[in-house]
Formats: sequence, structure tokens, C-alpha cells
Amino acid sequence: MSDAPNARPSHPGDDENHATPDGLATTPTHAARAFDIRTIIGAVLGIYGVVLLVMGLVGAGETAGRHADSEVNLWTGVALTAAALSFLLWVRYRPLLVSTRSEAHIEPTD
Repeated sequence: MSDAPNARPSHPGDDENHATPDGLATTPTHAARAFDIRTIIGAVLGIYGVVLLVMGLVGAGETAGRHADSEVNLWTGVALTAAALSFLLWVRYRPLLVSTRSEAHIEPTD
């Protein structure tokens, strides 16, 4: 850390109080990504999407004579993979911020 008056901590949890641009103190926060529901949904959709993509590419020749919609696995796999990517990008660029301080330590004001 430098001695400059406007130096920011290297990690949001390193300082007890953070100041916003208007000078108000806020509680420290961190991004919670591992157990965010968007991560779980994106992973499940991605797994199913990749499986359907592989089945659509490998099994496309076997069902070509049977149905007009023989590429339904392929297109559903593409759609599910795109949805999974959108969920995972959503988590990446708009993370869920969780306060690192316990709410029990805040004293009520009357």
C-alpha cells in the first residue's frame, strides 16, 4: 500500500470501511459466484447442451431417413449451449455482491 491519500486497498475486504464517491462509508463486499443459482443453471444447461450437440452430430446420419426433424438434437444442443453461455456471462459481468460484515454487529439507532 502506498502513502498516497487516495490509495485504495488491494482487496475489498482489506479495509473496514469503504468510501463511495460521495464520501459515505459502506460495508465491504465480495462477489459470491460459486453458489449463485445462475452458475448452477448455466452448468446444468451447458452439460445437457454439449451432450445433445454430440448426439446431434454423431447420430445425425442414423435418423436422417426416419424423420424430417432429424436434427432436433443438434439445434436443441445449440440453443441450450447458448443459454448456458449467457447465464455464465451474466454471472461473470454482473456478480452477486455479498456483505462481508455481520448484520448482528450493527447497533440500532433510536
